[in-house]
Amino acid sequence: MTGRAFAKKGDAVNVSAQQVAGSAVDGVIEDIGLYRQVLGAFMTGVTVITTLDQEGRQRGITANSFTSVSLDPPLVLFCVDYRAASYETFQNAEGFVVHILGSEQQELARTFASKSEQKFAGITTAPGVSGAPILPGVHGWLDCTLHDVVIAGDHAIVIGEVQRYSAEPARPLGFYQGRFFGFNNDQEIGSLIPHSAPIAVGWMMQSQGGAIVAARTESGFALPSSRLRANQIHSEALIAEAGSLFDTLASVEFLYSVYEGGNDQLSLVYRGQVFADAAEIEKAGFVCLDPGRVDPAAFTRPGEAAVVGRYLEELVGERFGVYAGTLAEGSIARVADVAADTRSNDDNE
Repeated sequence: MTGRAFAKKGDAVNVSAQQVAGSAVDGVIEDIGLYRQVLGAFMTGVTVITTLDQEGRQRGITANSFTSVSLDPPLVLFCVDYRAASYETFQNAEGFVVHILGSEQQELARTFASKSEQKFAGITTAPGVSGAPILPGVHGWLDCTLHDVVIAGDHAIVIGEVQRYSAEPARPLGFYQGRFFGFNNDQEIGSLIPHSAPIAVGWMMQSQGGAIVAARTESGFALPSSRLRANQIHSEALIAEAGSLFDTLASVEFLYSVYEGGNDQLSLVYRGQVFADAAEIEKAGFVCLDPGRVDPAAFTRPGEAAVVGRYLEELVGERFGVYAGTLAEGSIARVADVAADTRSNDDNE
């Protein structure tokens, strides 16, 4: 670790002009919003943890505070707010099961993050070694006996020793900046056409305040757009392109529309968020439109009026679909909720 200096308590910390640094003094967070934003910059997977309470009832929570601890012995952990009702349940349990969720299981994650008394309704479970219920159809699961519980700050670290485990092929479910992220079929799409072939990419984006981000044209508006090659249609390149286009951090959540445009050119539209307010977005050359006042007909590029119109309709119920077809006709496949969820995922029950 030679050549690197570390700041001591009380030292000034130099940051770039675009950075805003918060601090914690004597254990007190100066800016809790910024602190949450920084923690949210670490993308995690999503799990559902199940167990039995002392009366033998099935209990479960959604948690993204999960990690492997040790291979020998095989230990894993998750964290739960020790002030939550679920803390006592897990502290007194003989064991628990960690379920790693797939991209299509956002609704399951939301159910177990809620206060519902019917979380297991309609789900046929199998008993784990401690009796904790194993949910069917998940990406993977680890069946654990309770190893230890350690209090740290306002949370308890619940450590389990893995007794059994299983996994099935699936796309994982991620959690980033308060939102669930599924992983779509970008690479499959890209593999169908030559790597150097151009693809028109549109961005169906919203600002942090919920405004629709658009580009102004002579005749109205257009979706922000890029021209990429087929070998750039993957998560890393798409996120980099969105960040460059909007000159700030942006998320790319899922493929929203894919259709054959003019001259048989493939057009893709991605749904996502620009992590900036209207003023910052306008500095990058775009405009922010109130979703309640947007006229889809003002988007004059071929196909975009239909994309924007459908998006505004689905935004009301925050239930989105993926359109596939041509400019004239196609079909919509519904996907799970991708609405912002600012609840903490590690202490709900």
